[in-house]
Amino acid sequence: FDSWLPTGWTTSGGSNWEHGSSSNAGGIAPEAKFNWAPSTIAVQRLISMPVNTTGSATLELEFKHMVDNWGGGYSLRVETTSNGSDWNTVWEINPNGNVGPELLQMDVTTPDVGSSTFQLAFVFDGDSWDINYWYVDDVILGGGQSSIVGTITGHVNLTGGSGNVQDVIVTAGTFTTNPDASGDYSFQVSPGIYDVVAGLDHYEPDTVTGVLVEQDITTSDIDFTLDPLAVPTGLTGTIVDYNDVHLEWTQPATSRSIEPPTITISNEKLSRTETKQIEKAQRTDESRDLLGYKIYRDDVMIHEITNPATITYDDLALDAGEYDYHVTAIYDFGESYPSNVETIEVILQAPQNPQAVTQGQDILVTWDAPASRDLSHYKVYQDLVLIANNVTGTSYLHESVPAGNYTYNIKAVYDGGYESAMSPDAVIEHEPVNADGLLIPIKTELCGNYPNPFNPTTNINFALSEAGKVTIEVYNIKGERVVTLQNGYLEAAYHTVVWNGKDNSGNNVSSGIYFYKMRSDGRYTSTRKMILLK
Repeated sequence: FDSWLPTGWTTSGGSNWEHGSSSNAGGIAPEAKFNWAPSTIAVQRLISMPVNTTGSATLELEFKHMVDNWGGGYSLRVETTSNGSDWNTVWEINPNGNVGPELLQMDVTTPDVGSSTFQLAFVFDGDSWDINYWYVDDVILGGGQSSIVGTITGHVNLTGGSGNVQDVIVTAGTFTTNPDASGDYSFQVSPGIYDVVAGLDHYEPDTVTGVLVEQDITTSDIDFTLDPLAVPTGLTGTIVDYNDVHLEWTQPATSRSIEPPTITISNEKLSRTETKQIEKAQRTDESRDLLGYKIYRDDVMIHEITNPATITYDDLALDAGEYDYHVTAIYDFGESYPSNVETIEVILQAPQNPQAVTQGQDILVTWDAPASRDLSHYKVYQDLVLIANNVTGTSYLHESVPAGNYTYNIKAVYDGGYESAMSPDAVIEHEPVNADGLLIPIKTELCGNYPNPFNPTTNINFALSEAGKVTIEVYNIKGERVVTLQNGYLEAAYHTVVWNGKDNSGNNVSSGIYFYKMRSDGRYTSTRKMILLK
């Protein structure tokens, strides 16, 4: 473990495996170290790179380790796998005290031995709080029974589509490999007779049966041609009843002719080459069993058809918008590439010519009905907030609206509950008026007095956004009330009171600074200053 992680090694289940700078396992520093921190309850593995053990029946494993125990109750194991998910145990202990340092040697005979993707793992299983450290070093895997293998080589060709030949999986029994960028492949397998298969998503797999593999002999020219799975063609879509989409397509062809390959078998030790014919899988024209179709809308599958004779589909009850459709064919061994894309625009007409006008303190919103299928009702929005649903006519009175700038829109809701897009905007600068025809202010406010300074009279202006009791009083610089100018109920409107420079007794007041104070229903209070000059 001179570097961390060693090339091709990985960890899983947690973050407690780390690089140790010590030599506690009995080897030469550095070493692998399982740390108790962070405290984690899990199965945590330190996993080797894949190793090709083809032809081996047993392996020999050697490693050094040391356990610094804390509380016990956990398990330490060595495991193997050939697929990265199923693990088989080689060695296991459940420490109740410190162990080692010690050198362990053992035979590995798990079912994973002989795989071309053999992996080894050092495993902690339990609560890491219960251990201090586990140190591992000097891992050696080898020996065992000598390999007895033969070799298969060949070439893979893709006839179309957008697949990558390096993603093709060539399989012989439990042995697999991938071609290089040029399509050539080579792999070792145990002696025997194999059906060799090449497969790739969206392509028809190709099979060569009865391939004889002998010890130390290379069986070459096991070549494959992968054709894309036949795709549904001629996809078309039409709109029915305003917002239903009817799709139709043509069923793909599902067969192709197959020629048996010529295979070369060579034994380098005997310096000989012999050629013979073997037969490919003889399903009639290598028939592809068409199982059905998948329907996609905007790249999301919306339906699967399990009867291959069905070549239509109805996508019902769509909201207004633009939709892209494609169809794939489903075979017994995979899914085809997509068909052509059919773009359909569903249009549910929105109300037109919206208008908004002030009527007293209210706003009347009107619009024209769309000329299309039967309507259920309308929705009315103010500044994109729904304010009225189930409006059956082509107008709506929005009552008691404060002064301000507003935008109204309307949606049509068609039979079945399908909504149109928003109507165009109806914009209004709303200045409501009261019963006397006076404008209603946006807010309650003590606006000021004019003139200021003044002699002998001044106008005090204020605004009421809502009707209510209002008091206007004048105070001198000592805080003494001089006169009450208003004390009673007023309508919402702009108002003015006049002060003539006299107190509540009708006497003229002296020059100086005075304050006037407004109170409205206890919700608004404001005080301002004025100057009387004589």
